[in-house]
Formats: sequence, structure tokens, C-alpha cells
Amino acid sequence: MSRPFTRPTAPRRRLAAAVVIAALFTVVGCAGSTGGSPTPDASSSASSGDLPESVQERLQSALDETMAEFDVPGAAVGVWIPGEGEWKAAAGLSDIEQGEPVDIDMSWPLRSITKTFTVTLLLQLVDEGEVALDDTIGQYVDGVTDGDEITLRELGEMSSGNADYTNEDFLAAFGEDPDRLFTLEELNGFVLGSPPSSPRGP
Repeated sequence: MSRPFTRPTAPRRRLAAAVVIAALFTVVGCAGSTGGSPTPDASSSASSGDLPESVQERLQSALDETMAEFDVPGAAVGVWIPGEGEWKAAAGLSDIEQGEPVDIDMSWPLRSITKTFTVTLLLQLVDEGEVALDDTIGQYVDGVTDGDEITLRELGEMSSGNADYTNEDFLAAFGEDPDRLFTLEELNGFVLGSPPSSPRGP
């Protein structure tokens, strides 16, 4: 049963702002990269949903064309439209060397896509007047080196120079338990107090 939308109260919006900014501090310092590889045979499988067959066919065509254009080795995608249905599909290989196909039940790291989500939320909070791009990170997260100088704008454009949480301590903790789900506080804890990784600015 759906509930009518109600705008969060000011305290809740302020809490949301702090959470988004803490997340921004964590994600913008981490950039993943993968080596380019030729696209393997992109055979695909789809999970039939409630969306009309014609829509599913168009989505599948878009997936096939995108993978071919950008040499994508494998992909798992999904479209969910409230009240209308869904479409999910897997295509290509998850491991080229082993020839393992992609499966829609696999877990995928979001990596740098997370930055897009988080900065978008930050800009929405700016539009709502809850935060300003010239606010400092120190107004929301304690213990950040130079946190009284680094602005949310610099975090968003990745020019803050703050250290990356994926340091030796994090890698050691991750190596002990690759399935561990780290909290935002735990991830920030790996970097708080660390020296800058580069000078501030572009």
C-alpha cells in the first residue's frame, strides 16, 4: 500500500544532508578501473517480467547495441517501472579467461557510479537550501584533515586532495573477510586523520 509523499521535516532533512556528505567524503576519493578487453560472444539471458514484450525487445536491443559499441565484455541490467513491471537481463561473460557467463544474481561493485548518485543527492540538497557548496566538510564530519578548509564543492569535483579510504588498513580488513559489509562510519574511519593525498584544487 503506497503512502502519499510528505516532505521530510527540517531535522530529518538536516540528518539526511549529513549522511549524504559523509558518504560523499568516502566515495569521491575512491576510483576503480578495469582493463579494456575485446567483447566476447555476448549471448544473453533475460528474466521475463510484466513489461510488454515490445518494450522488452527494445531494451534488449539497446543492451546489445551498447555492448557492441563500447566493447563491453559482460553486463547485468534491470528496469523496474512501478505499477507496470520489470525486465532483467544478463549478457556476455563475467570472467573472460574462464569463460564464465554473467548471471543476473551476481553481486556487482558500484565503484565510481556511486559518486554520481551521491553528488546528485548533494546537489538536490543544495537546491533545497539545506547545504551550500561552499560549506566545509568539517561542518558535517569531524576529524577530517583540513576539514575546516575542504568544501563540499571540492569534494564533489574531486579536487579536495583528501586521502583515500582504500589504504593498507582497509585492504587488510577486506582481505580477512571479502564478504564483510562495512558501515559508512567504518569506511570513514580508515581515512580520518590521514594526511592529504594531493594538494587541494584542480
